[in-house]
Amino acid sequence: MKYKDGSEYDGEWAAKKMHGRGKYTWPDGAVYVGEFAEGKQHGAGTFTSMWQLYRYQGGWRYGKRHGKGERAWFWNFFEFEVEFGDGQLVHQVVASTSWFALLFGMIVDVIIYRCLWRRRFGLVYVLFYFWMGMRVARRVGRFESDLNWVKELKMS
Repeated sequence: MKYKDGSEYDGEWAAKKMHGRGKYTWPDGAVYVGEFAEGKQHGAGTFTSMWQLYRYQGGWRYGKRHGKGERAWFWNFFEFEVEFGDGQLVHQVVASTSWFALLFGMIVDVIIYRCLWRRRFGLVYVLFYFWMGMRVARRVGRFESDLNWVKELKMS
């Protein structure tokens, strides 16, 4: 079915609503393929933005990301294992290794990082490991609402 705004739905219906397996395409080219319930994304599905800059594959609950999944940015350059609760990110782990040439305003040869991001009680706890040559920088911290680090960078 094609809508007036240019979006399209191809899939199963129940009570005149998207229900079951289907594919919904937005006018800008973003696509959701997966399960629907009562006209909303519900169950397992994959959302891909236009030009494939962002992808989320995982659980959905009445139109919001919910449960475990994977998301990727910039054609899968950054990949993350994630967990959502009612549309809010509650847990994130970098699932792949990425390379950077610039970090915190200083140039380094190669930085490989791994990050664990967990949100609990309104605070965000972050653990970063940076491999710079033979040295490993470990940053453990807690972000407050102003995104300031509470603990310092530790080199080991």
